[in-house]
Amino acid sequence: MNAPTDRGVYLILNPRGTVLHVGSTPRAANGIKQRLYGHLQDKSSFVNVYMKHDGDRLRSGYKFKCVVVNDPRQRALLEAFAIGQLLPKHIGTG
Repeated sequence: MNAPTDRGVYLILNPRGTVLHVGSTPRAANGIKQRLYGHLQDKSSFVNVYMKHDGDRLRSGYKFKCVVVNDPRQRALLEAFAIGQLLPKHIGTG
């Protein structure tokens, strides 16, 4: 996987391009790359709930987009804004 090892905010999109998940990397030592690998290996609540513990499904047409944001405050603000704009139904559910 070609993903940055810096911290940031990322999107998971289904094969039609619809955003399914917005996430960030507050603690991941290897940043976005580590977090995306976690999704692929069923180590996230998103995969466990939405994909029924089948992270391999993410390898079939799903896409990831990300932006590196090293400042923790800016990262949290961007994640919150992206959730509010792209997935408003998810506010308050996690």
